[in-house]
Amino acid sequence: MFELIAGIGFLGVALVVLLVFGLAAMVLKLGIGLMKGVVGLVLGLVVGGVVLAVLLPIGIILLPLLILLAVGLLILSPFILLLKLVF
Repeated sequence: MFELIAGIGFLGVALVVLLVFGLAAMVLKLGIGLMKGVVGLVLGLVVGGVVLAVLLPIGIILLPLLILLAVGLLILSPFILLLKLVF
């Protein structure tokens, strides 16, 4: 049972990471759209660049690991339950 819950939890975390990326992209677009002109464009790009520079390595490293872990746990959970029932 724990494995199933953990698998769903990891999928949730992966979704949150994707949502954060989506929000960062939206903030960047809104920033450029709202503050027209060179200053707004530069500021939007700098802020968006900093956000992406911080989040991108974390996301690139964590996302595949989280998805693999979640899928692995979801696939293994019935077998683990069977083993618990047998032994």
